[in-house]
Amino acid sequence: MNKVNKYRFYESIGLRELRRSRGLSVEAAALLIGIKEDQLCRYEENPSDTPVSLALRIASVLNCDYDLITFAEK
Repeated sequence: MNKVNKYRFYESIGLRELRRSRGLSVEAAALLIGIKEDQLCRYEENPSDTPVSLALRIASVLNCDYDLITFAEK
């Protein structure tokens, strides 16, 4: 099974794990998303701080459904 299909539609995944599963470094992901590296690290550490508009952009860049990413703290 390839990395893109690793997660089923009903499973959620943390932002850092999703980024890593796509083979992206913090630097590369931040560049694609259009934010600074430290901002991305902050959202990975504190997912509930992620604005919805940015969460949607992240999901688009990481090629996944918005609902797949866990943006709420556990």
